[in-house]
Amino acid sequence: VLAVSSKTGEGLEPLKDELRRLAGEVPAKDSSRHFRLPIDRSFAMKGFGTVITGTLVSGKIQKEAEVEVHPTGKRLRVRGIQVHNKAVDEALAGQRTALNLAGVGTAVEASELLRGMTLTEPGLFQSTTRVDCLLHLLATAPPLKNGSLVHFHAATSEVVGKAVVLGSESDPSERKIEPGASGYVEFRLREPILLLPGDHFIIRQISPLITIGGGRVLDNWAGRPATRIAARAL
Repeated sequence: VLAVSSKTGEGLEPLKDELRRLAGEVPAKDSSRHFRLPIDRSFAMKGFGTVITGTLVSGKIQKEAEVEVHPTGKRLRVRGIQVHNKAVDEALAGQRTALNLAGVGTAVEASELLRGMTLTEPGLFQSTTRVDCLLHLLATAPPLKNGSLVHFHAATSEVVGKAVVLGSESDPSERKIEPGASGYVEFRLREPILLLPGDHFIIRQISPLITIGGGRVLDNWAGRPATRIAARAL
């Protein structure tokens, strides 16, 4: 805890120094991995057309590159890039990024690109509705019972999903995760989103809308016995 005064300015320099120190401890995002940009906003700009914004979570993107929208599969072309309101030829992982997009073959409207969608390199990934995850339930949360509905949040996406607690098949009604405990859960999502192994997520109750836990994706194509066994071994 650092004491500062907004009237005299006392303590502001130590606060800035501490913020710089903490920022230096944050590991850099990996620009060598495949390009992924979750969309958090889209709008039409006069004279430019469709623009989206988001934080580039991995990889890099260059002007004139072709990208794919998930989950729709539509192909788009990058007409222009801005990073912190400056026009650039390339954006790197970790940067706040705005892309001016044009359709490939057909036009694209800003209304087609929604918060929660993700831009990637074309042809590499496929959206999913079933994921096996390692979930950590907060100590303040109620027990998570098998079959409970939750709000599933990952990157900029939010979808409703059913939590299937993985465990003994003898009595599914008894399967649950206790407060403060961890366990393996398959989430069956009502809408497809792009998720990859290692992605982090949080879950919130349907009502009241409070955060109850979080974790990471182990298998983004849940339901196949062989991959589920491998996922549990991670």
